[in-house]
Amino acid sequence: MTILVKALARLNAVQLVARSLFIEERLTDNPAFPTVTPTLAEIATKREALQQAITDAADGGRTVNAIKNLRLRELKAALDQLAGD
Repeated sequence: MTILVKALARLNAVQLVARSLFIEERLTDNPAFPTVTPTLAEIATKREALQQAITDAADGGRTVNAIKNLRLRELKAALDQLAGD
């Protein structure tokens, strides 16, 4: 049985984007993970949303930071689901 190790607990938003990219790269065309839930396209969409939220929040502001934190939680939840948690 192949296990996906995620190690996400202490990552900030930028680190989570990097970790997501790493996971996406390793799972793409990997015969040990022929089908994953959620799909890699769904993970990529959530990662891209977080990347945009990080950019938008760079100049501060409560609303954009709240959106960034929401996107961070959404991506973490998707990666947790991918790992089977």
